[in-house]
Amino acid sequence: LSSSPRSDETSFAAPAPSGPYGTTLSQFAGLNPNGTWKLFVKDHLEGDAGSIASGWSVVFAVITPVNRLADLAVRGAAAPPLLDAGEMLTLNYTITNAGPDMANAVAFTNLLPAGVTFASASASQGSVHADGGTVSGTLGVLPAGSVATVTITATATEAGGLSSVASVAGSEVDLNTANNTVTVQANASLPQAALAVELEADALAVVLGSNVTFSVQVTNAGPGAALDTIVTDALPAGFDVVSVDISVGSVAVSNNTATLKFGKVAAGAEASATIVAKAQQAGAFTNSVMVETRSQDNNTADNAAAVMLTVSPPQARLVVAGAKLVAESQSPANGVIDPGETVTLSLALRDVGELPTANLLATLTAGGGVTAPGGAQNYGALVPSGA
Repeated sequence: LSSSPRSDETSFAAPAPSGPYGTTLSQFAGLNPNGTWKLFVKDHLEGDAGSIASGWSVVFAVITPVNRLADLAVRGAAAPPLLDAGEMLTLNYTITNAGPDMANAVAFTNLLPAGVTFASASASQGSVHADGGTVSGTLGVLPAGSVATVTITATATEAGGLSSVASVAGSEVDLNTANNTVTVQANASLPQAALAVELEADALAVVLGSNVTFSVQVTNAGPGAALDTIVTDALPAGFDVVSVDISVGSVAVSNNTATLKFGKVAAGAEASATIVAKAQQAGAFTNSVMVETRSQDNNTADNAAAVMLTVSPPQARLVVAGAKLVAESQSPANGVIDPGETVTLSLALRDVGELPTANLLATLTAGGGVTAPGGAQNYGALVPSGA
C-alpha cells in the first residue's frame, strides 16, 4: 500500500515486496489479517533524515458484516407417490445451505394438501409441529454446506391429486430464492374392494311377541380395503329393534332402521353384527340388508341379502313324544307288529308350543296300514313342554 500518487516514487528496495501498490485500504479486503505486518517507508526528498516517533502499530476492529449471505434450498419427495385413500403418505424434505455464510433461525413451513389427515412430524434438528393444515418449525442454525431433514406423515382420506408446498427461510440475505420453495406431488386412488354381506335369523318361524336375532356378516375379498363400510337394515313393519351389537365401528338406530358403520374393512377381513328385534305383528315378513362402501366395488351382486320369516300368534303345538307296544293278539308276543295282528299302543304327546291344552282328545286315524283304530283318547291338559 502506498500513500503517494506518483508511481515513480513508490519503488521500494528489498526486502519490501515489489510493486505496483494499491492506494486504498480495500487492497486488503478478503485477506486473513492474522500474521506479521511490516511497514516500509521511503523518503523521496533530499535533505535531513527523519524517523517515526514512538514506532507504529495497526489496530483491527472486528465487526459483523451488514449483509451476510446464505443460499438456503429445500427439496422434497413423496413416498409412495401413488397410493390408495386410507393409506399413509410420507413427505421427506431435505434442507441445505450453500453458503457462503451460516444460516441462522432457519424456519420451515409445509402446507399440507386437502384430502389428508396429519399423523406425525419430526426434524433432524430443531422442532416442528402441526397447526391445522400447516406443519411449521424452527430448525435453528444451519452452517454452510450442512443439511437438515424434515419428515411428515399423513393419511390420505380422499382420492385425487395431493399437492404439498414447503418453504424455508433464514435471517441472512438469500440471493437465490427460487430454490426456497418446493411442491411435492402424490396421487391417491380409491381402493378396489369386493364386499359381500350375509344375513341369517336364529328362527324363521317366530311367535308373536317374542324376539328374533338377526346375524349380519360382511367380508371383503379385496384386493384393497373397503372404506367407510356401511350396512343398512330397515326392519320390516311389525318388528321393533331391541338391541344391536357390532364387532367394530358404531351403530345408529332410527325409525327401526339400524345403520351399521363398520368403517374400514381391510382386504381379507370381516365384520359382523347382531340385531335383536321383537315381533309385534303376525304375518309373513322379509328382512333385507345392503352393504356399501366408498371404495370401488365392481361386483355388487352380493351386496344385499334377505331372510323370510313367519310370525304366528301363541298356540299349543303338539308333537308325538313316543310310542310303546302294550299288547299283541298273537301268542307268544314277539314285541313287533305283525301283518294282520291286533295290537294295543300307548302314544305319548308333548306340547312344544306357547299355550296349554284343555280337554285334549286324540284319535288314531285309519290309513298307512292301520285298520279299525280304536276310539278317541282323552289326554286332558298339557302344559307347554309337558307330556
